[in-house]
Amino acid sequence: LAGYPLSFLVQRAVDLRADKDDETQTQQQSPQSSSCFSYEILPFLDDYCFEATGGLSGKSFGIVGVADGTRIQTQPVTQVETTLPQNYVRTADGQVVYELGRPLEMSTATAGNDMASRDAA
Repeated sequence: LAGYPLSFLVQRAVDLRADKDDETQTQQQSPQSSSCFSYEILPFLDDYCFEATGGLSGKSFGIVGVADGTRIQTQPVTQVETTLPQNYVRTADGQVVYELGRPLEMSTATAGNDMASRDAA
């Protein structure tokens, strides 16, 4: 559940980029609607929070063998001061990178504001 090795992610990104180039050429011949989510490349954590163990927990997306939306806990992360502003974290061993969505507090506050605005209407 800790994610993917960095070498796998790099190769996956290269493969997806090649597939996307092929898809772009195909779409130019016959346009269709498609989307490419970033969690097709990196495991994605949404509604995340920091844990006392040094890792994060959150809803995971894009991890093979784990249902999207399953809450997981990562290994301890490092260099958070550098990576967090760029919306990703890396495990202390340097082998796994997670793309980050919204922090749990922000997601909860947004949901609360949505409910309050509905109640006011």
